[in-house]
Amino acid sequence: MIFSRYNNPEYILNIPWDDSRKILNIAYEEIFDARLWERWLVELSGMDKETFISFEDYKIKVLEYSRLKNRTQQEKKIEVEEIRNKAREAIKRLDPLNNFGKEGIKNNGII
Repeated sequence: MIFSRYNNPEYILNIPWDDSRKILNIAYEEIFDARLWERWLVELSGMDKETFISFEDYKIKVLEYSRLKNRTQQEKKIEVEEIRNKAREAIKRLDPLNNFGKEGIKNNGII
């Protein structure tokens, strides 16, 4: 991958590791963008005024989907717990006197 981008591979092999890591990251990002651009162009042919999405928005969606897909089980559990806490807080705001009680919340499937 990297050797196809530079005339002299020795240059890459002889630079300090931290610099070569930066170069590899930049090269990877450029390759990723080029492939994503090609994928977007294919999907562009099926877009109309209603469904059009810019390349930058498309890239953001792809990266977000990738981030969500690659979460660990622990990250997913934390997110579920955060959502549950928000739901509990919303219920408390709707019912400040706590008329539902814990049983009411359990019966509604929130806990």
